[in-house]
Amino acid sequence: MFDLLPLLSYKDLLLGPLYFIILLGIVKWWKHKYYNDSPIGKYIMPFFLLKILCCVILALLYHFYFNASDANGYFNIARQIYNATLTNPKYGIELLSKPYEDCSIEAQQIATNLSFIGATSTLATCKVTAFISLFCFSTYMPIAFVFTFLAMIGTWRIFLVFYEEFPNHPKLLALGCLFAPSALFWGTNVLKDPICLFGLGLCFTALYKILRNKFRMTNLIEAILGASILLMCEYSFNYNRDNSFSICDS
Repeated sequence: MFDLLPLLSYKDLLLGPLYFIILLGIVKWWKHKYYNDSPIGKYIMPFFLLKILCCVILALLYHFYFNASDANGYFNIARQIYNATLTNPKYGIELLSKPYEDCSIEAQQIATNLSFIGATSTLATCKVTAFISLFCFSTYMPIAFVFTFLAMIGTWRIFLVFYEEFPNHPKLLALGCLFAPSALFWGTNVLKDPICLFGLGLCFTALYKILRNKFRMTNLIEAILGASILLMCEYSFNYNRDNSFSICDS
C-alpha cells in the first residue's frame, strides 16, 4: 500500500491548454486530410471536444471530490518513474524495461511505490503512463488528454466498421458509438478504459478487414497489438478508506 499525492497542480493550468491546442491541431489536420468531403467528417470535432470536456470534468472530480482513484495510483507511480529519469536516465530506462526487483538499488529507492504492485497488467499500465509522462513533463492533464485521444482513435475505428456496413445511418451510428454517455465519460483520463477502447478499436478494424478478405500484414499486427492491450487490462487498483491502494482482480 502507498499514499497518494494530489493529481492537479499549477502546471496543469499552463500545460493543459497547450496540449489541448496541440491535439486540436492534430484532429483538425486529420479531419481535413481524410474526411473533408465525407458525411461523417462533421462528427469528428464535436466528438473530440466532448471527450476533452468529459476528461476535464472527471479529472476535477478525482482531484476535489474523490479521495482516491485508479488514476491517482497510475499517475503517482508514473511520477516516481519520471523523477527517477530526471535523476539519472539510466534509472528511468531500468524501471520502464525491467522488473522492479531487477532494478538498481538507487532506482528502487526513488520509485518505491512499484514494490507494491504484483499484477503484471497494472504494472504495464503504470509504465505506459510513465512513458507518456516523459513527453508531458509529468503533468496530469496533458497525460489525461493523450489517454483520451487514444480512446478517441479506438472508438472512431469501431464507428468506421459499423458505418461501412450501414452507410445509410451515420447519425444513429454516431450516437451509439461516439456519443454513448458512459463510454464518452469514462473513456477518458489516466485509466485502463481509454487503453481498452484503443485496443478494442484495433482488434475491431483488423478482424473486420480479415473477414472481408482485405487482409494485409498491418491488419495482423493491429490484431495482435489490440489483443495484447486488452489482455493487459485484466487487473486493476483497489483503493481503501485510508487513501492507500492494493491490487485486485478487475
